[in-house]
Amino acid sequence: GAAAAAAAVSGRTSGRTSGTPKALEPAVQVLMTNLKVSEAQALRMSKDIRKFAVARDGDDATGSRSVAWAKKLCRGLEMHEGLEPLLRHVGGVEKVLLELEKRSRKHTQVFQDIAQ
Repeated sequence: GAAAAAAAVSGRTSGRTSGTPKALEPAVQVLMTNLKVSEAQALRMSKDIRKFAVARDGDDATGSRSVAWAKKLCRGLEMHEGLEPLLRHVGGVEKVLLELEKRSRKHTQVFQDIAQ
């Protein structure tokens, strides 16, 4: 009826059932596209990423920090494919992000040592 027509005009769907918080939608899309995971898996991962982002960067009301960390996760997994199985474990997203950060620091140190 009229409600469905109004929703269609506004760009919303009357049956929005995904349950994805609006702020997490971009992070979910990044994960689905890059990691080839289902929406449900991407949503679970993005919630973990958001917790990590909030702990690290402070408030993430718009989801911009979650998207940034989701992209870092995807790029890191391209370079370090061996870490991908960790994602299946409880707390895996945080473990992978911390490991990627550690590897980045080591990599930076090696190049700083070479430059000296």
